[in-house]
Amino acid sequence: MTASIENENENDNDGFEVTSRKKVPRKNLYIGNLPTQTDEVDLLRRLQQFLRVECSLKETDMTDLRIHSSARASHALLPCDNHLMDKIIQKLHRKDFLGKKLVVQKERKKKAYDTGSTSNNKQKAFGTWSQSTVEHVGQVVKEEIDQADDPVNTAIAAAAAVGVMSSLSLNPLLSQPMDDLLADYGEQDLNWKQMNNPTSDSLPEAAQQTSESRLTQLGKAPIHIQFYSFGYHHGAPNEARNGWSHAQPLPVHDCRDLGTVPGHLMWQDGLSGVVKRELMWNTDIRNMANDLAERVADAVMDAINEGGHGYALPLKMQVLVASELGRHRSVVFCELAATALRKRLRANENNQFREPCSVDTFHRDLPNRTALNAPSKSNKKDIFED
Repeated sequence: MTASIENENENDNDGFEVTSRKKVPRKNLYIGNLPTQTDEVDLLRRLQQFLRVECSLKETDMTDLRIHSSARASHALLPCDNHLMDKIIQKLHRKDFLGKKLVVQKERKKKAYDTGSTSNNKQKAFGTWSQSTVEHVGQVVKEEIDQADDPVNTAIAAAAAVGVMSSLSLNPLLSQPMDDLLADYGEQDLNWKQMNNPTSDSLPEAAQQTSESRLTQLGKAPIHIQFYSFGYHHGAPNEARNGWSHAQPLPVHDCRDLGTVPGHLMWQDGLSGVVKRELMWNTDIRNMANDLAERVADAVMDAINEGGHGYALPLKMQVLVASELGRHRSVVFCELAATALRKRLRANENNQFREPCSVDTFHRDLPNRTALNAPSKSNKKDIFED
């Protein structure tokens, strides 16, 4: 008889599928504000008796009842169905039990950080750091604070380091000292205060504050070097002369062979920190910018030594850098080259630069940054790949 029934089930092709009902997991009922001085076994026995009398629960309903107690608080968790849970809450909430008023409610689980999951493991959440990362960041910041002289610049550098390290764990910028990181993003000059504080030769500390640096503020140097970025799409500048004088000692540097930024960053320009970090992942742009800075430094020394430029004969030198639109690669390239040249002028090894110099950047094809917004549907077609 059993075999015939099994054969009928195997040959049942009437088109209907028999599905089993999915078992819904039971949720926990939280019973809080329990006495803390009572033994757990005795407290569990009394609570079961209390639930049996007040809520007419059976022994099978309380088999998974568990007590969780500590020195300060004690509570119980009772797995039960939703319809039974509502009745228990209505009957037992704020009811007296062994001299205390019970707090009865549905258990509330902690949510994981920014993941949308129900996991309580904060270590696995997206917005947090692992223990090794926390120790590494703390060690880096501590070393920089111990070594730096200026606490204000140190605090700024530490904040910048934490911001960069939280998003980029393998960025080559992280191997640089904090002072170099500030110089890359803000033209930070360690000797600026010493250079601008006048001292008397009679003071004993005057000899210690003398600096070999030839980097001066804008408008106060007889020799000024400007890194000028533009895009071929909008035409070359009229004053481009392909390097035949001290005013333009080098031909236009074309950086269109370098990789560009992803499409979702096209609406931002090269002065944005996100675009800077994205492009500086490529070591080629940093190496080429350093090479250009070295060639410009040689041209500056030639202009001083051979051209006689200085206070008697001021000079404005222009270095042209071009890309397709002049908004991303050429902008970042100019900023990196200017930073490298400033470092060279600050160091001034063997007193190579005899005249003060100033360095700045000019980006012809950048829009007004005060009105720079994300692209709308109407102007997305105007965004080209730089």
